[in-house]
Amino acid sequence: MQCRCGCQRVVTDQKVLGQIDGTTFQNSQIDVSLLPHVQELDFTPLEARYVRLRAGLALSALLAVLALYIAEGLVVFMIQGRDAWPLFLAGLVVLTGITIAYPWYRYRAARAMGYAVREQDIALRSGVFWLHQTIQPIRRVQHVELTRGPLEKRLGLARLSLYGAGSTGATFRIPGLSLRTASRLRRLVLRHSDQ
Repeated sequence: MQCRCGCQRVVTDQKVLGQIDGTTFQNSQIDVSLLPHVQELDFTPLEARYVRLRAGLALSALLAVLALYIAEGLVVFMIQGRDAWPLFLAGLVVLTGITIAYPWYRYRAARAMGYAVREQDIALRSGVFWLHQTIQPIRRVQHVELTRGPLEKRLGLARLSLYGAGSTGATFRIPGLSLRTASRLRRLVLRHSDQ
C-alpha cells in the first residue's frame, strides 16, 4: 500500500513497516503503563528571593492604587458630602480585599512553580488552582535565552527561556533562578542540543 507521502507501508498486527528512499523503518506500539510518570519528578522550587519579589511587587502596586483611591474618595467626599460615603466605603472594602488576596495569590503561584532537569528533557510545573506541566526535550531546543531585568540583577536572579524547534515563541520560561543556576542550565541545554 502506498501512502500520500510516497512511502510504501505494510500493516501487520503489531507494527507498521515502511520504506522511504530504500530505508525501512518500523513504528511499534508502546505500552503506556511502562512510560515514566511525570508525578515522580522531583521539582526544584524557585529561589525564595524571587517568590518574595513577586508578592512584594504585587503588594506595592496595589497599595499605590489603594492610596490613590483613598485620596480620590476624600476629594469626592469633600465636594459631594455625605452622599458619597457609602459608595466610597464599599469600594474601599473591595479594593482592600483585592490588596490582600492578589499578593497572596502571586506568592502562592511563585511557590508552586518548579523545574526538573533530566537527562533528556526539562520540565516546568506551575499553577495554584490549575496545575500546568510542560516538558521540553533538550534535543529539540533551538536556542536558549538568559535574561535579567533591573530588579533581577539587584537580587542576583535570572530568567531562562527555552525555544523549541518549530515553535514561534518560547516553549517555557523559568523565572526566579539564581544567576549561577541559570548559567549552568543554559550550558547544559546548549551542550545537549548540539549533540
